[in-house]
Order: sequence, then C-alpha cells, then structure tokens
Amino acid sequence: MFHFLPFIQFKEQIVHETVVKVTEVMKDRLSQSPDWMSDSSSSSAPEPEQTSSLGSLYDWLLACNNCKKRILGIRYQCSTCPSFSICESCEAGGCDHDPNHLFLKMRRPLEPSAEEPHPPLTFSMDHVKLQKQMHKTFLKAEKQRLRAEKRQRKSEMKELEKQLKLHRRFHRWHSLDSPNPPAENAPNNPLVIPMEPCTQFIPTLSAVFVDENLPDGTHLQPGTRFIKHWRMRNTGNVKWNMDTKLKFMWGNLTLASSSRKDAPVPSLLPGQVGVLSVEFVAPALEGTYTSHWRLAHKGEQFGPRIWCSITVDSLPCTDNLDDLAKEMSSIKISSQKDQEEVSASSMS
Repeated sequence: MFHFLPFIQFKEQIVHETVVKVTEVMKDRLSQSPDWMSDSSSSSAPEPEQTSSLGSLYDWLLACNNCKKRILGIRYQCSTCPSFSICESCEAGGCDHDPNHLFLKMRRPLEPSAEEPHPPLTFSMDHVKLQKQMHKTFLKAEKQRLRAEKRQRKSEMKELEKQLKLHRRFHRWHSLDSPNPPAENAPNNPLVIPMEPCTQFIPTLSAVFVDENLPDGTHLQPGTRFIKHWRMRNTGNVKWNMDTKLKFMWGNLTLASSSRKDAPVPSLLPGQVGVLSVEFVAPALEGTYTSHWRLAHKGEQFGPRIWCSITVDSLPCTDNLDDLAKEMSSIKISSQKDQEEVSASSMS
C-alpha cells in the first residue's frame, strides 16, 4: 500500500497541470476572438420566431374588441370598421356588433417579398360579397333618385296644366267681354292673351332756354326803364297754366313794381315756345346789377335758372342829353314791339 502513494500523487499533479494549461489556452482564445462565443451561440441557438411559429399560433399583438384578450391565431376583422377585430372564439360564440357588417378571416399578415414590391391583390369570397352588396346599395340609391325625379316631373306637369286652364278661362272671359269677337284666322294660342298696353302717366315739369333780347353786360343809363324777355320751351308733359309763375330768386336789380316778386307765364302746351317778360329800372348809381329768376308750378321750381345782367354807366353831360333821350325812346319802342309779339304769340 505504501508503494502506490507516490504514484497517486504524481498522477494528481499531472492532472492538475493539464487542467491549468487547458484553462490558460481557453482564456487566450477567448481574449483573441470575443465574437467566437456569440457566433457559436447564434449558430447553435434556434430562432425564437421559427420555433414559436412552427406548430404554434401567430401573435397579432392586438386585443380582441369583444373579450379584451390577446388575439392568437385566426383574426376576424370587420370590413366596414377596420379598427374592430375579434378572436376566433368570439366569432364562434357571437359578439355585440352590427350583424350586417362582414368579417374578414385572416390567419397571418401578408408579407410582400423584395422581388414583388406590389403583390397582386387577392380577393376572397368576403370581398366579392362586399362588392355585390355595395353594388346593390348603389342600384337602390339610383332607383330612389329616379323615382324622386319622376315624382317631381309629375308635380311640374300638374302645375303647368293648372296654369294652362287658368289662361284658357281668362282668354274665354276676355273674348266674351270684348265687343268685337276675335278673328277666325287668328292662331288659337291660349298662352298669348291680347291686352292693350297700359302706360303709366308720370307728370314731368321741364323747360329749356331758347333766346333773350338783352345780352349780359348791356350798358344802360341810370333810371332807364326796360323789359327783359326770355324765350322758353315747355319740354315737359304738363301744360303751363295760371299756376305756373316766374319766381324771383335773388338779385340787386331794381324791379319796376317792387311789390310783385313773380311774373306771369303764358299758357303753353308741351313742346311750345313762349316769351317770359319782366320790367326793370336801371339804378341811379353806376355798377353791374343782376336779377335771377326761375319757373315754378304750384310752388315747385323747375327748369334752368335765368337772369338779367346790366351795367349802369355814370351820368352823362348836358351836351349829351339829346342822345340820351333818343336812346331811351329807342328802348321804349323796342319794348313796345316785344310786348306786341308776346300778345300775338299768346293769342295764337
């Protein structure tokens, strides 16, 4: 027994040295290539998705809208409400959703490959049913629209028939009331009703200046009596009568009769021309004097404003008294002639 003790100790020493060397070699390899363990582990370890997908249910990472549980395996999605999805058990047992909505049965999402970026759409029976249902609803809406248009046209035709009857009655009454019956060859159109035009009469007062006898700036001597004549045309549709006057507006020219502030107007029919006359007296002081007038009918003024403007000269010398007398006599003669013309025109 004592002979085997050195041999056993030697064996244990060799094993210990071998283990130490192996551990050192392993440490060196690990320090030189740190990715060795990861590569080996990745190559040796199976993929969790593959292991889980093989023979297991697909996890949609969604909660059922009915039972609030996680959807595993087959998923039923509403074709009308895309956000509503239920699990297989709720679809079999029933859920609180619109029974008219169709559900799409999906086992797993479609993963497009790199070669086919846009895969062709695959229509299932649910899609076909949905399209048929949409087509039916469209046809139903079109039928309802056509029926509504038909009813509207019928109502319009009835309204037109009523109006036609009223026109015929009115035409019949008008033909009975008229003393002369309509001609036989006249076209029988009930919509055309012969009626006399009725024009509304609107009284209009208007006048236009035509001519005058003394132009503006006529030079006269102080104290000279003269008559200013204006020829005016009645351009309105109202006859000038006793209510039509020539009203004084303003001015510094002295009137022959200071008590009267208006002048008579001859009676004129629309379109006729008459003479309006006012008698003045030249002031004693030299200067320029004017007098403005306007026509008025029953207090309502109309027509253009007319005026008389003269220039009064200074008093002449005694040597020129004869010339002044001649000038005054000529003015009187001209005024008498104008009065005769006015009387003749009024008589005509």
